[in-house]
Amino acid sequence: MAYPASVLITGADRGIGLGLVMEFLKVPSVKLVIAGALSPDTAKRVFKRILIHCLLFIDPVVVLLFGGHFLVLGFLGDRRAINVIIGLHAITDGRLKIIKMDVTCDQSIKEAYAEVEKLVGEAGLNLVLNNAAIFPPYFTHGAIDRQKLMDCVNVNTIGVAISCQVLI
Repeated sequence: MAYPASVLITGADRGIGLGLVMEFLKVPSVKLVIAGALSPDTAKRVFKRILIHCLLFIDPVVVLLFGGHFLVLGFLGDRRAINVIIGLHAITDGRLKIIKMDVTCDQSIKEAYAEVEKLVGEAGLNLVLNNAAIFPPYFTHGAIDRQKLMDCVNVNTIGVAISCQVLI
């Protein structure tokens, strides 16, 4: 399978977006993964929390950090341990760039585009995954609130359309 050289993932500070970032960083041929996050500081804290959590809860594996590279010693029979190591490497990977991108704000999208242009240069951006979305738990029961529903439409539909228009 051919992979893109560069990818932008919106909504990358948690959930599916965070998982997509980790998956693309597992592929050596992907040269740049741009994580668009509502709050880059929050995204960085999430990545650090994952790193700390992984280091605290690995039983069968001893992980030594050397300048962002991981040396794994011990038994790797547990697939989860292997996935954790891959995730740890992804967090410290120099190919990961975190940028601010609020898909509900046109100015934020334009600023993100300018940042993406700087990062990709002449090579251009190969793939955009418009993953930013919300589905608050209050939609699963009770009366629907018009404003909350409009917030979902703004993020999940309008945000995607404007992001595509600006980025592509």
